[in-house]
Amino acid sequence: MNPNSYTFIDVETPNPSNDKICSLAIIHVQDGVIEFEGYYLINPEAGFDERNMAVHGIKAADVKDKPTFAQVWPKIEPYLVTAVTVAHNARFDLRVISKALLYYDLPIPEFNYFCTCEKAKRHLPARSYRLPDLARELNIELSEHHHALHDTRACMSLFVWLTQHYGLLPGDVQAFRFDETLKANGIVLQKAMNELYGILYGIGIDQLIRVEEHKAIETWMQEYKAYRRQEHFAECYRVLDQILEDQVITEKEFKQLMQWIKTHESSNLFSSLTLEMQVLYGILKGIIGDGLICREEVDALKGWMEQHSELSGNYPFNKIYEALVQILKDGRITAEEESALLSLIEGYVNPKIAADMEESIDLNGKVCCLTGTFIRGTKAELERLIVQRGGSCVPGLTKAVHYLIVGGEGSANWAYGNFGGKIKKALEMKDKGSCIEIISETAL
Repeated sequence: MNPNSYTFIDVETPNPSNDKICSLAIIHVQDGVIEFEGYYLINPEAGFDERNMAVHGIKAADVKDKPTFAQVWPKIEPYLVTAVTVAHNARFDLRVISKALLYYDLPIPEFNYFCTCEKAKRHLPARSYRLPDLARELNIELSEHHHALHDTRACMSLFVWLTQHYGLLPGDVQAFRFDETLKANGIVLQKAMNELYGILYGIGIDQLIRVEEHKAIETWMQEYKAYRRQEHFAECYRVLDQILEDQVITEKEFKQLMQWIKTHESSNLFSSLTLEMQVLYGILKGIIGDGLICREEVDALKGWMEQHSELSGNYPFNKIYEALVQILKDGRITAEEESALLSLIEGYVNPKIAADMEESIDLNGKVCCLTGTFIRGTKAELERLIVQRGGSCVPGLTKAVHYLIVGGEGSANWAYGNFGGKIKKALEMKDKGSCIEIISETAL
């Protein structure tokens, strides 16, 4: 570390998990001279949350074609590992950077850092130590708080002011070593384990993993890879890697996975019915993974549904069960029956959401309901757009709703993989004859 070398940084995050980065600014100063300044919009490969978008104004649409953090890191790493890293609330920024490195399996260095917030608290009797408040009190320019480059420049000016007035003291520069793993919240963990249970049940009925069925497991592993070092996920990933390699689920592997998953059978986050519907979702996803449905799979699915008859009345349980009963009436499955069943299950596992329309949707006089996180902005911004075009918005689904508009970012809190309660209810309403349409925000 060069004692006369300082790198000032600020990061902005797409959601409250604070483990991904959507923008970053960096200014490197050597011997009092700025040698490098950079500002990056970054594709976080994660969903955006309305609260974060409201803070910094960055939307998914703004970064969809931007580089990932893994692509940006080589450009900024030399400035961070050879100098003292300076930030306001520096441990927050360094934790976010470390978690982003962890996500991409990149080595996490030890940082030497100086926190302007901590330094200010040691010396200034301020009423607030927020960066904009300190900037205002000390006449430091900060024209746009939460724009990473503006915050970084203000942080640099604050650093200069603090060190000029109070010096650089022992303890001002500290070491930061990150040794955590990313942790899934209860909702994500519960949903992940129930879905995996169902996928393995559906795929493993014949104990063989066909090439086409790799996709269901690989999709699950990709979706939750950020947590692969977390205790329960780590062992699952180790066994799943082995399953994909030899294309066989051994009895030992199946029991191991089921034992880990069983620890999440109960939850105060979802009702017992929702938990079982998550399992059903996974089973159906696993069964259709190879694009085929054999007699063995039909019998097993029917047997599972009969053992969980308490799900009757929950869409699409009855519809699928009735189809299975009809198919098995004559003891054989025709190509037409197989195709119809595949289509029925596919419609539930991956519900069709209209994205592109030949003509712009006429919202005049139409009632809309929103769900998910939106690429183009917050729900409030989408609601204003709808009202400007003559429509109105309601918080919940009723018979009066014409359009359920789905955010392009989906939602990590959706109970059922690709969709949540509102989409499930809309599908059920359509099945009962409702004219409600489920459309993506891109159709607007």
